[in-house]
Amino acid sequence: MPTEHPFDTYAEYRRAVLELLRSARQTIVLFDPDLSQTGIESLHGAEAIAAFCERTTFPESLRIALHSPRYVERECPRLLRLVSQFGHRITIRITSARFRNQEQPFLVVDGEHYVTRFHQDDPRGKLCMEDGEGAATLLSHFEILWQHARPGPTGTPLGI
Repeated sequence: MPTEHPFDTYAEYRRAVLELLRSARQTIVLFDPDLSQTGIESLHGAEAIAAFCERTTFPESLRIALHSPRYVERECPRLLRLVSQFGHRITIRITSARFRNQEQPFLVVDGEHYVTRFHQDDPRGKLCMEDGEGAATLLSHFEILWQHARPGPTGTPLGI
């Protein structure tokens, strides 16, 4: 039976993101304008991602779609190190300009659990567990963003 846990602060949002990252077994999809409010760059976030990448067997099991790579490129050395280390598991793409009106960040884990904020400028949102129907709707949005996105940061220096 689906359960829903609303939240009103960025701290609660980051806790929900971390909870889902730690629980993931097969796949994670994440859409966020820039990842700045997710807490994914924290030590605990990076540890959860590394542990997930070590336990999953799926290629491209963590897919991240962003509107802008700036925050990741400048402020996320842990994440970029993981992208470099687990390049067969983690892929980051940058959304097409025509999809920049997508303003509802979300993270979907294993096709049935998700956390979402109702708007990118507001911390209010909800954590939903065992809600395959709600997760399927978000996954559908994600696939459209992903199809029209370009490659993002790889964690590999250019060496120019």
